Amino acid sequence: MVRICFFNTTRFWGGGEKWHLEAASYLASRGHRVQFVVHPGGELHKRLTGTPMDTVPMAVSNPSFLNPLKLHKLVTLFRSEKTQTIVFNGSADVKMGALSAKMAGVPAIIYRRGLPVPVKNSALNRFLYGRMITHFLVNSEATAQELFRHLVVPQASARTRTIYNGIDLSRFHAPYLKAIHNTENKTIVIGTAGRLEAEKGHSHLFAIAYRLKSNHLNFKLLIAGEGSQRPNLQKQIQSLGLTDTVQLLGFIANIEDFMRRLDIFVLPSKWEGFGYASAEAMATGLPVVAFDVSSNREVIAHNTTGFLVPPENIENFAEKIMQLAKDTELRARMGLAGQLRVREMFDHTKQLRKLESFLCEEVLNR
Repeated sequence: MVRICFFNTTRFWGGGEKWHLEAASYLASRGHRVQFVVHPGGELHKRLTGTPMDTVPMAVSNPSFLNPLKLHKLVTLFRSEKTQTIVFNGSADVKMGALSAKMAGVPAIIYRRGLPVPVKNSALNRFLYGRMITHFLVNSEATAQELFRHLVVPQASARTRTIYNGIDLSRFHAPYLKAIHNTENKTIVIGTAGRLEAEKGHSHLFAIAYRLKSNHLNFKLLIAGEGSQRPNLQKQIQSLGLTDTVQLLGFIANIEDFMRRLDIFVLPSKWEGFGYASAEAMATGLPVVAFDVSSNREVIAHNTTGFLVPPENIENFAEKIMQLAKDTELRARMGLAGQLRVREMFDHTKQLRKLESFLCEEVLNR
């Protein structure tokens, strides 16, 4: 049994929080002692209620590491719990907890990074990530590359491990190849899923939809997700005359049912740490069209499970959708290849086993 602490004080629910909860739940089910430091009343705190995992509520912001009372509380916590491995989520969490973990003598202090965005090479960051953090865990090679694009850390490569996010294949009923049942005159259903934020690239998707409509493709575009950009996106839909073809569905709790409504999945994101949605679409047997940015080429096999398009190339993106819309056999073939790829590379159980080995053995034996 290993004593592990997950340190994630984000208030909202996102991909990082989903990963932390799933990883911690699996490790607890394997008999490890798991504890969480969370934001009081935050979404992660709520979802941990009723589980066997202990929670320590603590509000954390960037200046929190200057609070000696909070630092002392964490040092006392880690020492009393005899914490062996601690996994941090965000930069504020690292500032708050890494020094405390080091002072408490925690052997493995890990920063888990899920965003392919560079970290500044400031003196404080070099101290925290270079001297306090012992290991780095990333969800893609692209994330690792961006993490150390500017940040200078001794032996960064040797201290970094890539473990892809896992997909629970039991939720997706394979094979689901609805493409073979489509007829030439059928309405093609295109879809995407993700937060309605600028980095998800929905504006590009509307430009693509406008081209498809101009080419007289019989289609519907379904968009699952909620976010701050919804009012702006709604205005764009109206101004482009797409109200009859584009639907903003809001948050969808059952993503499996949403995927089964689709013929083609599209991902217009400007960057992705790990494309959960595209992997889930592949698990459902859907071909995927996405921009060739960040980790997309690690998830999507170009010309095999879908198409990767040069960034912001609206015309090429629309052409690939048209190609798939007209070729039912191609959709079916790519859908099957996608299912096989997810089973081989992103199986939930396999990835969790890798994670357990890393957190509970590798980092403690170095």
